[in-house]
Amino acid sequence: EKVELVCSRAYVKRLDAEPLVEFLVSHGVFASREEAVRRLGEIEEAVRISGTLVAQRVWWLFFSPENKPKWLAWLVKKYGLTPEQAKRILDAIDVLPASKRKPMDTYLTLARNNMTNTEFPDHQLKVLKTYMEPGFRLEEYDNAIMRKHDERYVKLLYEYEDFVKAYELTPELIEVFREAGVNVDGMGTNGLRPEEWGKFGSTVKTMRGFTEAYLRFREECVRVAKEVAKELGRA
Repeated sequence: EKVELVCSRAYVKRLDAEPLVEFLVSHGVFASREEAVRRLGEIEEAVRISGTLVAQRVWWLFFSPENKPKWLAWLVKKYGLTPEQAKRILDAIDVLPASKRKPMDTYLTLARNNMTNTEFPDHQLKVLKTYMEPGFRLEEYDNAIMRKHDERYVKLLYEYEDFVKAYELTPELIEVFREAGVNVDGMGTNGLRPEEWGKFGSTVKTMRGFTEAYLRFREECVRVAKEVAKELGRA
């Protein structure tokens, strides 16, 4: 509980935030403040782009210029569809990137096809403000989903099981991809399996948040209902 409190985003917006640095150094996790700031800063950079890396891989596997024609041919062959029917199916599917906290999370996942960026109003405003900044060039992010990122981020993130599960494939998926002619060499086989979904870090965090919000809402509804019933009883 203490660890969760210390790491809560309510108090720590960045991994290299001073309170967390002091806490970890004081408990001997790092030998010095300088080492903690450097290491946590590196992890912060990698974590911030992790969702983009996952979205990029998913989009490339299905909807890149290299692979989308392969899926069209696969649908036609496997299910006896016409090319028009197969195209209609693929064109109706979009990748939905993970929740985004920084404007660059949106700009780096822009794609010309098969991508939907859903944003909360406050994030939409942040994206707009970034666009309005002097020197910002929107054309630099045209089809940014195809952009290559520093491999050191992936190397660092591979130290964390949740990223590996989100980034790699499973043997079953690899079989389907190869059947469609998609090159998945080197993409790994330690991806998230269906039976593991309920214990996956992001799922646990999201469900906990939804559950806590629901319970608070339910308690408030019960409280109001009791007050109304009490008032009606007096009438």
